[in-house]
Amino acid sequence: MTPARLLGLHDTWVAWQFNEAIYMLGAFVETRLAERDKRGRPRWTVEAVLAGRAKRSDRGRSKASLMSLRAAFGNAVGPIR
Repeated sequence: MTPARLLGLHDTWVAWQFNEAIYMLGAFVETRLAERDKRGRPRWTVEAVLAGRAKRSDRGRSKASLMSLRAAFGNAVGPIR
């Protein structure tokens, strides 16, 4: 069952967008939880990630990701900062 179906979203475009947003959030959280420090200990906790304290260490890569989204979807992803 998809997240959109769990919430009862019936509009297919809204449902797709919601499912994609949930997937992207999950991928971000999983990536941050997989990060380790030099000693091999987890760098972030779930609480830190969800509170917004787990920042990207490479801002250039983040901007490149936005550029690829813009190439695929146009200005729908908003301005690049």
